[in-house]
Amino acid sequence: MKLINARNIIILALTQIGLGLGFLFEPFSNPLIEAFYAPLAANKQLTATHALFDQINENNELVIQPYGYSKADQGKSIPVLSLHESSSQNSFVAYPPAPMDYTVLFRHLYEQGAEKVYVLSPLIWSDTPDPIIQEAIGYELDRFPFKGIGQALIESNRQESLPEYLKEYAILPEQIIGDTSKLPLASRWHGGNPQIITKAKIYPTFVENSDVDDNATDKSMPLFVKWDKHIVPTLPLIAVMNRLGLKGKDIKAHLNGKLYLGSQRTVEIDNYARVDTLESLPPTMISTESIIIPNIPGMVKEDNQALKTILNEADAIIVSEPSKPSNSPDDNAIIMAKTIHTLMAGIAPLPQVTYSAIPTWALWVVLLDLLILTLWSIKFSPKNRNLTLLAQIVGVMIFSYIFFVYLDLWFQFTIPITMIVVITIGSYFLPQKVVFEEIDKPAKNYKNEPPAPDTLVIEQEPIFQEPSAIPIPKKAE
Repeated sequence: MKLINARNIIILALTQIGLGLGFLFEPFSNPLIEAFYAPLAANKQLTATHALFDQINENNELVIQPYGYSKADQGKSIPVLSLHESSSQNSFVAYPPAPMDYTVLFRHLYEQGAEKVYVLSPLIWSDTPDPIIQEAIGYELDRFPFKGIGQALIESNRQESLPEYLKEYAILPEQIIGDTSKLPLASRWHGGNPQIITKAKIYPTFVENSDVDDNATDKSMPLFVKWDKHIVPTLPLIAVMNRLGLKGKDIKAHLNGKLYLGSQRTVEIDNYARVDTLESLPPTMISTESIIIPNIPGMVKEDNQALKTILNEADAIIVSEPSKPSNSPDDNAIIMAKTIHTLMAGIAPLPQVTYSAIPTWALWVVLLDLLILTLWSIKFSPKNRNLTLLAQIVGVMIFSYIFFVYLDLWFQFTIPITMIVVITIGSYFLPQKVVFEEIDKPAKNYKNEPPAPDTLVIEQEPIFQEPSAIPIPKKAE
């Protein structure tokens, strides 16, 4: 006689379904993997503030992208070449500098290795320079791969449209979260056009007479202004965007929250889109005398390789001339340099870290152990069954933690957890054991062989019944 146990068949089916769903849902388990492994990976990286899951590569390795404050960027100061009186008196014939002085300055700055130059100067003189001189200044300025001219904005009744080249830096409304009413309003440039012929663009620096508190010395200038229904970055942010190769579409801002420069930098900003400037590393002040070195025959030149390295590796170089004759550097240039340094020293991606998966045989050992324990727990009461399931899940997570932290191995914990959860939940719907007997065999004597406690036996009444003896009545005497 063959016995078929329907309960065992269903348990076997649940096991197959649980394993199948575990491997089937593996590609969709990335959020759970990131939530568990990313914080552990960040703690393993001493310089990381947080980490994100990147991918599982073709070698089944877990790739984690940590983020933290880059020591290299935090230790890189922004050079400021200030053209105030005491700085430029030994290099130029007169003060303020004449148009040709800028030609000489830009040429020597380029020869010293500078690449990213932003000019905070009106570049306007009482006597309009000759067109040849204007072209000469522009030619020297255009030699820098990255350049720009900073100019203030003003709010007035005379509205000018936003220049076309600034629209590629503009931030769309959906990229900003928060109240934008506190951002400075502007309607046009403040002052005339620079008296040079150049390909360098004019970028906004700040808005004259805005409502922003200018007395906050530890704050940067606003990183955004509203102009002609557009939200446009100011020069410090544009300089960083050029340095990181970003466009306006890559910027996301949460006012009084965080500013995301693509995936490359993250900084905190306030309601006015300002950052708290870092005071630990002030700008590097450079005099014109160290840049403009006369070429005199027989003169021994000093080794300025250190200066060339600073200029070549700088994230930006600020060339500033105070709007009025002064014997001290321009405050706006100092603030701008601090702002650029703060943005570049924000949270940045660190080198990626990869973790190998546990061996395949180890994975199947874990799966078989959990399967045996889960099938054994089916005979428990519902309460004990739930406690066993919880203990198994906790055990899997502890197993994953130990392997990751101490052995640098990661474990796809979603596979075994899915398996044991499916089997445990399905066990609540299992029927009693039912024994089906073959009809061509004589029935067992159930009176002599009692059934198992959890077996339901279906007894069938006989179709034909032997006639019982009929009593014969006695004759009456």
